[in-house]
Amino acid sequence: MSYIDNHENITDVNMMVQFLQTIRKSTPFLLLHEVHYVIMPARVCRKISVLQENFNKSFTSFQGQWTSLVDLDSFELSSEEIKGEVGFHLWGKICQGRFGGCFMCKQMHIGLWSSNVKVCTDEDKKTLQKIFLDVDSSLLPSMSDDKFTLTERISRSKYLDDIVIYNPSFSILNQSSTSHQPKRRSEGVIKKQIHVYQGNDGEGQGKKVITLPNYTSYGRHQDNWHGRPMKYSTFLAGLLCWRACWPYLTETSRKSPPTHCQILFYYGLLKSKIGYHRDNSNIEFIKNVVKGNNPSLDGHPSGGGENSQMVGSNVLILTIGNKPMNFVFKFPTLGNLTGGKKTYKTSPKHQFTCENMTISVLDPVDDIIMIHGASFSYNTRECQTCWYRIGYCFRWLQSYKDFYVDTCTMRLDSLSVHRKRCGKTANRNIFT
Repeated sequence: MSYIDNHENITDVNMMVQFLQTIRKSTPFLLLHEVHYVIMPARVCRKISVLQENFNKSFTSFQGQWTSLVDLDSFELSSEEIKGEVGFHLWGKICQGRFGGCFMCKQMHIGLWSSNVKVCTDEDKKTLQKIFLDVDSSLLPSMSDDKFTLTERISRSKYLDDIVIYNPSFSILNQSSTSHQPKRRSEGVIKKQIHVYQGNDGEGQGKKVITLPNYTSYGRHQDNWHGRPMKYSTFLAGLLCWRACWPYLTETSRKSPPTHCQILFYYGLLKSKIGYHRDNSNIEFIKNVVKGNNPSLDGHPSGGGENSQMVGSNVLILTIGNKPMNFVFKFPTLGNLTGGKKTYKTSPKHQFTCENMTISVLDPVDDIIMIHGASFSYNTRECQTCWYRIGYCFRWLQSYKDFYVDTCTMRLDSLSVHRKRCGKTANRNIFT
């Protein structure tokens, strides 16, 4: 172990390695063995292909349709099926990531399990391009745009979540030409169709709501969390990503298709990026392990709400666009396992290139110890006017909440209604 920093406490490192090895072997984090040609069972593949064929034949007939939990039932796999079947037809192939370690950099002590997957078949690529037509075309940049004309057009779109941001100042994301955050749209499978809320837990008495998966939003108040029913085109995109990446997923994510999608819009003109973060964990995981404590594996709650992402599940990020983005993982140095993000390092093997039709598979165990972020590579000689990238972030969520039909914002229960309110009323429409 000569690559270990001389100032590091070897016991802490060994404890971390042992913990990660143990959790990797436990349900729901189990992975398929590294056996070639283990793929999704043919029964489920055929069901996806039939839906795909019907979609390609009659794209317009699927527009306006929503997806419910009932639609997912027939795609759910049994405990035997999640072991996979032997087959030679690959829908996705790893092009980056998924390696045992990066000892050459003399800093990394845990290998990366996340991967970047290329969509293999022409039929899948054709379908995904057609799914892209369901995006509001006014959100795409043009050669005549500057950041102000682009922002003005974005602010008028009813396609996006009406997000309020608080730092560095209170503003509305879709109206901001200075924020680097991507614009967003949140879609989830329907648990309960549109109905009038007649309960007495918090607000919303007599208002129309719909019950959807709830993806928590760090740094935003609960009354600014959004949800819309998942379009059938988005559902199909999730199925194709699920099939392409299935051999590389944890047992939890192999069981059924993802239930939620957050669509992210990145623009070169706005220098869009995602800062370094963890999706479902926090630094307390690492601190507890180093202290010798058994960390909770219940997931990481955010914004005052319970954890929404299923423990042990992956995140799949399908990207489409005309400019690649860099997807980078960073890890704590061996001499400072519990240090802040600014002390984290990366290596060439911990970086993906998000190009057209690539799917980044985020591993939940990597999320415990690593942080990740994404950004364009800027060159002052290049024109950034038309740069864009759209990321479909598919997740497996376990928390369901009521969302108002007229604003797409979450109905607050009695515990959250007393929390600080953002004071912003959305002007969106759930039918867009």
